[in-house]
Parts: sequence; C-alpha cells; structure tokens
Amino acid sequence: MAQWKRRRVSLAGCLLATALGCTRPAQSPDERLRQQAAADAKQLHHDLRDAGKEARQAVVAARRETGDIVAGARQGWQEGGGPALGRVDLNRAPVEQLEQLPGITPTQARRIAAHRPYRDGEALVARGILSRGEYERIRPEIEGK
Repeated sequence: MAQWKRRRVSLAGCLLATALGCTRPAQSPDERLRQQAAADAKQLHHDLRDAGKEARQAVVAARRETGDIVAGARQGWQEGGGPALGRVDLNRAPVEQLEQLPGITPTQARRIAAHRPYRDGEALVARGILSRGEYERIRPEIEGK
C-alpha cells in the first residue's frame, strides 16, 4: 500500500511541476556539448555515406567514358586515319591549317600556299619548298589533288 501512495505522490508531483511550468533540471554545458557532438557526428556519417555513393557513380561514369574514348581511338588507329584535322589538302587548306602539320613553320606554310597548285605532295620537294625529310614527316597527313 505504501508503494501506491508513493507512486501517487510522485505522479501528483510531476503533474504539479508540469502545470507550474517546471521541467527537468537544465542540462549541464558538458551534457549539451556531448549531445551536439553526437548529433553532428550522426549528420556527418550520413553526409559521408551520400558522398561515397556519388563518388562511386562518378567513377562508374568516368570508366564508361574512358572505355568509349579508348574504343574510338582504337577504331581510328585501325582505320589508319590521319591527325585530328583529317588529311590536309595542299591546294585548299588555309595557311593556319598548314601550320598545324608537324614541323611546318608559319613561313613554310605561307610558301606552300603561295606556290599552289600541286599535283601531289612530291611537288613540294621538287619545287624546293620543303626538304625530303620535312616532306616525309608530313606525307601521311597531306593530299594534293
């Protein structure tokens, strides 16, 4: 019976304290700091997990794109294509495009353009515009029609 009385008193005390606006004793600064650190750590855990998922997706996408690039390069190599510019037509290419040929200086590019038309690339050597070695370096990348 004494337990019932104690429980009623304790329940009555809680109800009275709530009615009067009393709450639990205030937390100590250390307790608040611990709880805030726990909440921050929990949020950080979730953020890092999400960042890991995004990083995995980015790696998968990069791997796929790299595979596409390699396949394209392999195909171009097997087809024997020239440089990224394609084969350069000596009779039509602007000076700026001629300058992109390996080892061709701006002066040489202007000389090539000035002495057009060319029946073929060998005419560059025959006319003294390029040396044999310079011509051999650009030969796979040019065409003359």
